[in-house]
Amino acid sequence: MHYLTSIGRNSARIAALAEIADLSTPVPSCPEWTLGDLVFHLGAVQRFWAATVNDRNPDEKSSVDESDVDDAVLVAWAREQTLALVDALKDASADAPCWTWWGEPRTTGAVARHQAQESAVHCWDACNALAQSFEIPREQAVDGIDEFLSVMASQLGVLTSNHLSFQPDDTVDVITWGDRSLPPIRLRASASDLVLVLYGRRPLDTVRVEGDVPVVQQWLDEMDLS
Repeated sequence: MHYLTSIGRNSARIAALAEIADLSTPVPSCPEWTLGDLVFHLGAVQRFWAATVNDRNPDEKSSVDESDVDDAVLVAWAREQTLALVDALKDASADAPCWTWWGEPRTTGAVARHQAQESAVHCWDACNALAQSFEIPREQAVDGIDEFLSVMASQLGVLTSNHLSFQPDDTVDVITWGDRSLPPIRLRASASDLVLVLYGRRPLDTVRVEGDVPVVQQWLDEMDLS
């Protein structure tokens, strides 16, 4: 899939919504955030990753301006950050060295992949806050399940009695977590809903669980998404 296209498309939809909506609108899926907070957060994240990609330094976190942005220019500023990130990613090869908070792979390609997912989840946040429908596109969502498990690996609990099998209804893909010699607990739903459950945007009962539900819920509850 084309990660840069996803980043641009998701970010553009958020900006378009923010342009016509009240920036003080609460975002239920991000407690204590308003729509303006969400727009600023994504813009700040994209500004940081643009600088990090441009620095080409896998061993040191980049430093960027963290000052706030006035609401009057927030959406225009956010669009500038998206453009800066996409341009930085375009100018770098996928295997170019780059610092990442999750460790390996420390590459520009890994940043592009993660930012595609972050923009998609935050697009869902914005749409949900404004009572608009949004489903993460199937290909991106399937990739998002695997990307989430890879990036969050150090923060995910160890299952001692089962492994998890994520089986999207809209694809033949199966993504697993844990020791596959152990019995599976199968989670079935659209790929989009599976990703949103992982990111804490939807409750577990959104998906069909074939196996021990409390085991899965405990695994989700112990996850550090901060």
